[in-house]
Amino acid sequence: MLYYSKLLKQNIYTQDGVNIGHLSDIIFTFTDIAHVTKLLVQTKKDGKLIHVPADEIIVFGDDIILKKSFHDQKLADNELYLGKNVIDKQIIDIHGRKVVRVNDAVIQVKNEKNVYITGVDVGILSVLRWVKLDEVAKFIVALLGYQLTPRVLSWKNIQPLELEGGKVVLDLSLIHIYDV
Repeated sequence: MLYYSKLLKQNIYTQDGVNIGHLSDIIFTFTDIAHVTKLLVQTKKDGKLIHVPADEIIVFGDDIILKKSFHDQKLADNELYLGKNVIDKQIIDIHGRKVVRVNDAVIQVKNEKNVYITGVDVGILSVLRWVKLDEVAKFIVALLGYQLTPRVLSWKNIQPLELEGGKVVLDLSLIHIYDV
């Protein structure tokens, strides 16, 4: 399982080992299944932002490796940025009441051509992950005989009603927070 907070700012290389820049955001289609379609890469050379299509990814995980000859591709109408449109947004229910805040996103890689956002993490561990204290916190809590686990809302519960406007809407009749 991968987390958006761990991938952000990660160096990106071409298959011949050239560092082209770092991951600035992840772009996905908003459907029942949030399929990652592009990576937003900030180039090392001039700081330019380019949208690299997912079909040019060779490796996606602890390392991100692209084909040697990749290209910039414009966003489609049904694509959104994970960081800009989802992370740090309040989740509201279908009646407009605030429920929780999205702190991180869970990303699953079936293979490099099939990368999905499978959930959003709303727990304290996701906040600690951003400041790189998650492993320390898990260790300390384990010494006390407890376990600190992510609190993840399944992507299936998120509705596309107002996501573009900065609101993440949930259907509470389907909601289930699960520990990973």
